[in-house]
This record gives sequence, structure tokens and C-alpha cells, in this order.
Amino acid sequence: MPPRPRHDDPQHGRPDSPVIDGDGELDARLVRPADLLDARLLAPGCTLDDGDDGPVLVAHGDDAALVLVLPPQHVGERAWQEGTTPGAVSAHRAAAASRLVFALADGAVVPFTLAGVLTVLPTLPLRVAPHATAASAEGPGRPVTPGWADVVLVPGWRDRLVRGVTLTDLVVGDGQAAALASTRLAGAVSAVVGHAQAARLVRGHAGATLAAPAAGTSVAGAAAASPAGGRAARLPGMLGRLVPGHVLHPGVRPRRGPRPPSGTETAIEAPYRVTVSPSALGAFRHEVEPITAEGDESRVELWRTHLTVRATDAAGAFTGHDDTDEAQRIVRAIWSRDMDALDATALTDPAPLAPQSLVPPWRRSLVRQSSDVRTGVPPEPFEVRSLALSSLGAWIDWAGTWDPLAIGPAPEPLLAPPIESYRHQAVMGRDSYVRVTEPGFLYPFGHRAVWVTVSERKVLDRSQGVAYLWRRNFIIVRQPSRSFAGHDTPLGQVTLEPLVTPNLDPANLATPFVPTQDGTPYRFTLVGVDQAGRTVTFSAPLAFVSLLSVQATVGTAIDAAAEAAYAPVRKVPGRGQSVTMARSATPGDTTLEVNDLQFRGVVDRDHLTSRPFLVQTNAVVPSMRHLAPQSPASSSGSRPPSSRRTPAGSGRPTRASCSSRCSAPRPPSTSRAARTARAGSSRPTSPSARCPARSVRSARTAPGPPRGWPRAGSTPHGSSRAPCPSCSACSRCSTCSTPSGWGSTTRPSSSPRRWTP
Repeated sequence: MPPRPRHDDPQHGRPDSPVIDGDGELDARLVRPADLLDARLLAPGCTLDDGDDGPVLVAHGDDAALVLVLPPQHVGERAWQEGTTPGAVSAHRAAAASRLVFALADGAVVPFTLAGVLTVLPTLPLRVAPHATAASAEGPGRPVTPGWADVVLVPGWRDRLVRGVTLTDLVVGDGQAAALASTRLAGAVSAVVGHAQAARLVRGHAGATLAAPAAGTSVAGAAAASPAGGRAARLPGMLGRLVPGHVLHPGVRPRRGPRPPSGTETAIEAPYRVTVSPSALGAFRHEVEPITAEGDESRVELWRTHLTVRATDAAGAFTGHDDTDEAQRIVRAIWSRDMDALDATALTDPAPLAPQSLVPPWRRSLVRQSSDVRTGVPPEPFEVRSLALSSLGAWIDWAGTWDPLAIGPAPEPLLAPPIESYRHQAVMGRDSYVRVTEPGFLYPFGHRAVWVTVSERKVLDRSQGVAYLWRRNFIIVRQPSRSFAGHDTPLGQVTLEPLVTPNLDPANLATPFVPTQDGTPYRFTLVGVDQAGRTVTFSAPLAFVSLLSVQATVGTAIDAAAEAAYAPVRKVPGRGQSVTMARSATPGDTTLEVNDLQFRGVVDRDHLTSRPFLVQTNAVVPSMRHLAPQSPASSSGSRPPSSRRTPAGSGRPTRASCSSRCSAPRPPSTSRAARTARAGSSRPTSPSARCPARSVRSARTAPGPPRGWPRAGSTPHGSSRAPCPSCSACSRCSTCSTPSGWGSTTRPSSSPRRWTP
């Protein structure tokens, strides 16, 4: 059919210059200068015929569709790091064209006028990619109440279910279980057959009715009966346990990875290089005629088409739009051009564009976490507050949140790092606010935190008056307080402040690092509670260990990487604060005036955290000031937890296992023969052999009891004295406490000598 003449009426004209290509498909341009409508209309599977009121499009076959092709909806733009000097013009690139594909039923007729096409498009269902599924029924805030249960089960089935009945009783009534089984079978065989038939009936009826909601309800409450619109539903509570395989999947759920959308599937490239799509439950509504300002017809509103949810009746006929259904007003990232073979390994954009609001690894992660069903958990879509498309770009306001620990690592974590949350706002195709958070924790105390990257358009220099896209980074502490049990740290609880840091320097999250501000390590405030329950406050840098760095390493390699990053700033200044290092027998006997503390940590990969332990402290014993007011501080150290564990089957703790970090030499054998041979030894009185819990001498060099003295924890014959509470679990130093004070034990003359400093 030859092209029809152009009609220049901006209000009610036909689509501009329709063309029939070599395949017989129509390709027309929709132009309306009044409200800047400019789009292409394709009609695969349709023919242009003459109707009673003018030309019409007639659909032929199930593949017929109307395709609305829109200009680029987003512009990728370079973001400048705050604190740097921007260029005169930011580098930018336009996204690819977008398209909305509307399915036509066989024999459908559409008036071939601008108003006719714009009127029919909002009523048509969208044709989407297989991975553009509806929101999961198991997602937060999206409960599903399957109305089929009230249809297929007997009245009052909920009460009967609580009383405890068989599935067949719920289907045909109490005492009628054999009705579904063969009359030739009896007993257990009949019950099994009846249960199987009832289960098939329930599953089949549920799958069918989920595809067709009750009359007058929105299809948001149930999925379309197609692979694109199907979604899982779970039978409620105890009923689910009666039906084998009670997770219902109407339609075929795709198990292959994401792929580029075909030309007959909806594809919106926004943001730049990321293709998103609503589900088959979505729809786009718009004004058919231009909207002029009241009292001034020369001012016309820009034409836009808005994402909403399509509502149907029980027969599937269109009944309207549901703008209140926030659960199904969603989109998924179904593809990214960064996944093409040419760019599959790119970590950054080309130099003029780098960095943008979204870097290539993040764009791949958005696809993986929102639409890839191979991750093992249902992918969560972006929840859309608003999405409007126009000839000048898109208005975007959506957000997505995920649990990266549940999703698991990507095959190549560096190419698709885990993202905890994503928020995007754009106006007319230009970003105004983009926020990406990446999970991690602060080593060595293990507080969960996120590394936040914000790209925001604002005017920083009023003399220029240019709204550049500025980028900044900071940390949000998700877990303010952590508590620790055991004796390997003097702090039973640590609280971090502030919960939101100031802007920090950019960093590479592929490896652990110490956050810096203008090149200087950022100091967190650590509010700790010591072993006596007193509050102490420190200020010290910490290392940020991202989930990406954990996933990119194997085994304990992350421990070494975290320790290497933290080692230069490990020393925590104590500023002479009194810290109770261990549980005390008498008040103050384990309290030291701390000059500094040094910690290390053990990373817990599965829970994305770490546990700290004290490795060295420099402190002054308060009692020593009575002897020498200028008494110097001394250092005390301990071994890491790996060297303090009890060997399997040993029945006793190994070196440095008590709360005082005691690591004195192992005492000699306490056999009867050994004690008899050493009974005449002279008693030493060297003050250098004091218990490390009391004197804060180095645990690596502190001498233990001399040869011939009994082990710690043992008591003289006939003595009821209790061992030192700080050393009762230690096998390296002597019993050193009595009711009258440490070191003043009295032994019967018949008992062997004891080592008492």
C-alpha cells in the first residue's frame, strides 16, 4: 500500500507519513508539535485497511502488536568528586531508544488516527521479556490471599484444618475421603489414592484461578497466566503441609540467565546502559489530547506516559488502572549493555565519562539482583514511586533493596559486586539523585556498616551558577553496638559514633581499607564498657571490610588482608583512662591506667562481621604509683585466639588461656615422685615473678613458678583456700589469693611448698 499523504493537524491528525516496509509491516511517526509528542509506531502482524470511518489497523495472529518507540530516555553524565574542580562541560552520552510493546488480540481493530492510537494503548497488555516477572508473592508487604481455597474446599475449611483432618476431608467433607478413591480399593491404599487425587485437584485449581482474579479486582492480586506474568504462590499455613510440592508456579518460570530483550518485548533504557521493564501486570496511561494551562492556551503541558497497574475482570477484559497498587508498580533491570561480550569485563566507563552515577559493575549487579532467577532466592524488583516517559527523557523515582548475604556471590564478584540498596531520581532524563550502598563491616570490632556513594546535582559555586553532578562517599553504621563475651578483650560492649560519617575520600572496595578524610585516617568514637561495667571512651580509626572483598577472597585470606590494612592504625589511645582488664576479686585489683590498647580481629565470613581480641596494652599499675610516682608504664601482650584454643582431648586449657593473658612457662610435673624429689627446694622470693594479671608484665617474658612448685589451681593438703579468680583457669602461675589478700596464703607444714610472690 502506498504511503498516505501527510496530515499536519497538530491536534487530531493521523500518524505522520506511514510507511509499509519490505516485510509488509507498518512504520509511522507520531508527531504533535503542540505538546512535543514525537514517537514511532510499529505494527508487526497488522495490516492497514480502510474502515467505515477511515483507515484502521487490523491484527492478524497472536504475534500482532503495537510498538511505541520513544527517543532516548536518559543521558549518562560524568559525576565530579566533591572537592575537585570540574571541567567546563561534563562529558555525557545519550542512552539507546526505548520501546513499549502492546499485545493485540487476533482480529483487533485500532483506528489509525493519533487520537485512536493514543486511546487504545493504555488498555492493552504489555508484552515483556521472560525475566520481567511480577513482584513475588513472598516479598515484604505483598501478602497473597488465594480466593480459590474458598471455592474448591468445603465451607469452614479453616476450622476443620485446625481440628486436624485429611486433605480429602477438606475437599469433599468429613467422612467422604473414599469418594475420591477407587471403590475397589480399601484401607490405607484408598486413603493414599484419595489424598493424591485431592492434592492434584487443589494444585490445578489454584494454578488456574491465580491466573484469573475475581471479578472487579485488580490483576495485582494474581499473576497473568503466562511465563512473563507468572509468579509463585504458597498455600496458607497448615494447608500447605497437606499438599506435596505446595509452592505453586503457574506458568513456566525461566531458569536461564538474563538475555537482551527482543524487538517485540518492552525495553526502556533508563538509566544509561541499563534496560528495565515492568511486568505484564503493568500499563502506561497518558492524555490523549494536549493539556493547556487554564487561562493561557499558549502554554501546553509536555506529553508524558506514566507507569501504572492494569486491572481486569474475571474474563481478563480491561476494566481500568490501579494507581494505588504499589506492590505491582515495579520494574526490573533485565539487561545491561555492560553484559555484552565487548564490555563484559569493563570495570569503568571510558575516561571522559568516568565516573558516572552508576559504574559498569553496579549496572551488572542491578540486573543480577533484580531479575536473575539463578541466584537461589527470588529476585527483588525496583519499587517505583513514579516513572514517566516523554520525547525529552524520563522522570524516574524508584528504589531497590536486597539481602546480599542471601543472594550469594556472583561468579566474578569484581564484575558484579553485591549491592544492599539503590535509589534513583531523574528529571527529564538527567540524574538529580543516585544513591548506592555496599555492605561491609568495621574491623576489628565487627560493626555492620555500608559504604554509601551519592551522586547529586547541585550548585556548589554560585559564581558559576552551574548545577554539576557531584559525587561523595560516606559510611553509615547499621549496627551501632556490639557485645562480646569471654576474656580476650577488656571491653564487653563497644558502641560506635557517629552513625553517619562526614564525606570521605574515594576508596577501592575490592580490598579492606582504612577510611580517610583529606588523606588522614578518619577516627570513630568508641564508647566501651569494661569488665567492671564502667564506660570508657576512645577515638581511633577502623578498617572497612566490604562484602565484595570477602567474596573475592578464599578462606582466611580476608583475615590477612584486613589485618594488613588495619595494622598501621591499630594502636588505640587510652589517654590514661582506668580500664578494668578482667573480672576482679576485689574492687580495682585488675584496673589499669591505660596508655594504649592494640586489637586484632577474627573475620566471620558467613555473618559478615569480626570478633576483636586484645593483643597488647601499655598501661600503669595504679598501686605502683605509691612506690614510685613516676612509675613508667609497661606493656602486656597476648597471643591470637588460634594459639589459645584447647587441643582436642587434652582436657585442659593451653598456653595463655586465662583472663590475664598469662603465658608463663609450663610448670613441671606434679607427680608424687617429682614432688618428693623437689621437697627440699628453697623458696624463691624474686618480685619479678608476679602474676601477669596483677603486675602487667609482658606475658611473653613473665617467669612462672620455679621448678619444684605445684601447679596453679591446686591447694595445700588440708587447705580450703580458693585459687585466684583471675588465674583459676590457668595452668602457668600459682595460686595467689586468700581471704586476707593475694599472695598471703598459709600452708600446713605437711603440705608441699607453694609458689607465692
